[in-house]
Amino acid sequence: MPDFDPPAIEPVVDERTPNFDLPLVSKLNNSAQTDTHRLRSAIYKVDEELGKVKTASADTATPTQAGAKRDGSNDAPAVATWLATLRDSNLRGEATGKLTLSSRVVIDLSGTSPGEHLAIFGSGLNSQTFLVKNADGGLKFNGTGVGRQHSVVLDQVGIVPGQPNSGTAFEFVGSAGGLNNNNSVTLSHVQVGPLNEADPNDFADGIIIPRGYRSQLDHVRVMKATAPGVGSANLKWNSVVDVSETYFPRITDIWGNVVAGGAIYGIKSHGTDEEDISVNGALLNGADYALSYVRDSREPGGRFNDWESNSNVCNFYIDGAKHWTIVAPYLFCKRHVSGFKDIHI
Repeated sequence: MPDFDPPAIEPVVDERTPNFDLPLVSKLNNSAQTDTHRLRSAIYKVDEELGKVKTASADTATPTQAGAKRDGSNDAPAVATWLATLRDSNLRGEATGKLTLSSRVVIDLSGTSPGEHLAIFGSGLNSQTFLVKNADGGLKFNGTGVGRQHSVVLDQVGIVPGQPNSGTAFEFVGSAGGLNNNNSVTLSHVQVGPLNEADPNDFADGIIIPRGYRSQLDHVRVMKATAPGVGSANLKWNSVVDVSETYFPRITDIWGNVVAGGAIYGIKSHGTDEEDISVNGALLNGADYALSYVRDSREPGGRFNDWESNSNVCNFYIDGAKHWTIVAPYLFCKRHVSGFKDIHI
């Protein structure tokens, strides 16, 4: 029930009355003594709308309200229910604490309407984590049936391995194509990997986003254990980040350290003839190829600024670029395989 009583006097509504009957103050209105009534009506209506929002989201906004215990037992069924509810209602998901995934959570996004998206907002990389304790992986979203629209948002969330092989940390599979202003996936301030540098647990792969048109990664940290000797048994990943067949992914401030166990690719971008790529700020250590960019044609290209990488074989492997810009690279390579250099075009 609203906290404010409805106005006793009917508010004046005219061409100067925008949202919720809120008045535009003017000398004419003041002289007519209508502003007070308009403002009371506006407060009442805003309060009424806020009451509706609170009522609608109370049972669905958090995983604990969907049944998650956060006590080390399997929270995956509750997380799946929570994410499905967010998908169907287009509500904001808020989470705190450690959610244990003893089985992979797979969400089909085909039922979402244009403009809707599934959004998860955590309370910080260390305070909101998905602890993955199965060999299949953490979160997977199937977006092949949603078209070119906003789909998944993760913000201030950690995805942490809970066993020696924890599968793929994050995966989104979308539809081919692009030419749209929406972002299939937005990852902001997301950490993938152990919270403790001496934690020997590991994923089998990092962030995989095939055909995630215009996906945006901002301040993403992907790592393996970094303490000396801990990572000797770690798995070799395929990719730190895979944005293959993705139309114009934008990556800003990515940090990837996979020295322990390694990875074939730091950033993998393999595709056909449409997919451009932009990276602004990257620090990648331990992959065989810091960047692997392969296209069927010579039409697309890439833009890279403020890039530092220490690779095992080659820093930039480029095959199929018509326009290419690299600004301020700082490149190291452990060993050059015959025919390869820091930049192979």
